[in-house]
Amino acid sequence: AVGISVEFVSHLTRSFAISTKLTRVERAKEATTNMGSAVFAGVAMTNLPGIVVLAFAKAQLIQIFFFRLNLVITLLGMAHGLIFLPVLLSYFGKTLYCAMLVWLLSFCEG
Repeated sequence: AVGISVEFVSHLTRSFAISTKLTRVERAKEATTNMGSAVFAGVAMTNLPGIVVLAFAKAQLIQIFFFRLNLVITLLGMAHGLIFLPVLLSYFGKTLYCAMLVWLLSFCEG
């Protein structure tokens, strides 16, 4: 569950961190525009088809604990990564100066 949730969040957060837009709202919008489709396609092409197959299982145990649980985790993780995270970053994300400073320091270390 944690791995799936991190997958949805990490791409958008990195895109927000390396954005060069001036305001947090513009940076969140750019991150969602650039990485939102990739995150959505990753869910639609990899996770959901595998989960849908579990819906047709004969065993009720598999339907409850694997199908329903994985479906809820995937949909909530996707909603968190594509809806709630950009809003949170637009309010509480680092400013451009802090993001650029971290970016520049990464070149000095490596």
